[in-house]
Amino acid sequence: MKAFLLRISIYAFALILLNIGLGHYLRSYETLDLADHGVFFPKLRWQEYYATSEPLDVVILGSSHAYRSYEPNTMELAFGDGIQVFNMGSSAQSPITSYYVLQEILQTQQPRLVIMDIYFMVFTSDELLNNGLINWNYMKQGPAKSDFFWEGFSRQEQISSTLFPTFVYRKYFEPKVKKRFGWTYLPPERGHYSKKGFVGYADTLAMDRLQNNNQFDRFKTSTTDFTQKTQAYLFCIADLCRKQGIPLVFSVAPIPEVSVQKIGNYPELSRHFEHLADSLRLPYVDFNRQRLPGLLDDVHYYDDDHLNLAGATHFSKMAAELFKPELKIKD
Repeated sequence: MKAFLLRISIYAFALILLNIGLGHYLRSYETLDLADHGVFFPKLRWQEYYATSEPLDVVILGSSHAYRSYEPNTMELAFGDGIQVFNMGSSAQSPITSYYVLQEILQTQQPRLVIMDIYFMVFTSDELLNNGLINWNYMKQGPAKSDFFWEGFSRQEQISSTLFPTFVYRKYFEPKVKKRFGWTYLPPERGHYSKKGFVGYADTLAMDRLQNNNQFDRFKTSTTDFTQKTQAYLFCIADLCRKQGIPLVFSVAPIPEVSVQKIGNYPELSRHFEHLADSLRLPYVDFNRQRLPGLLDDVHYYDDDHLNLAGATHFSKMAAELFKPELKIKD
């Protein structure tokens, strides 16, 4: 019986080692393949952040709506007064991830303003194996990274990321095989990293596609789909900023007006976060309800959900002007 258990233990240990090795190989799609072509933005963003020596005045958090909408160079010019802006948004970044990203920033920086972009869809899931790991993997060892793993990730996610990375990075199996056979293995181009965390994409979206092939045609999300954990972390972010004496703004980057109209319950979704902001006594600006003049669906968006480079530049200038009072900058 002991010999049998010993053999089982050896086989199990060997399988775990094989899993870890294969998972490391699959993850190299991020760390090598995508990074070498400059299209794995989280790694580029963290590398640049850690190389930044000057004090940061404004930090932006949130999902792809954050890092594709708030263009730091444009905002700095609009703010004036030598203000330095860095965009720490990342794909599908939920408030859980945002909290620990901010915690890491506060280890070495004391920003004068934090802008938290609110995109309703990231409140529908607590899952961190995608949006969390792409930040956690590139954070330096320290208290924030440790807290992120032990407090942010679920027990199942902790086990999966540690012992079963092949499962975590299984989506990279196909492009790795394609690379081996000499086939196209990189994703379609969706923008260029242009420093300070921002990613811009110059293409525009045809109105016919926006009106007739829109992801929000089938939209059914309601406020009851928002998880308690993601919403609780908004309060954690607010509490962290308050303790540090840092003004915090909840901001909603604009999506195409056609898309907003297709979301029949959008006013209800927006009011939900407006009430949360009110309960925290924080400013809340929804640019889908407070539409900015000159922002056009057929000029300033590259898909049914994101601003293109021209749109981000237009939006960033006007948003910075609006947020100036939070920095106590005089015109």
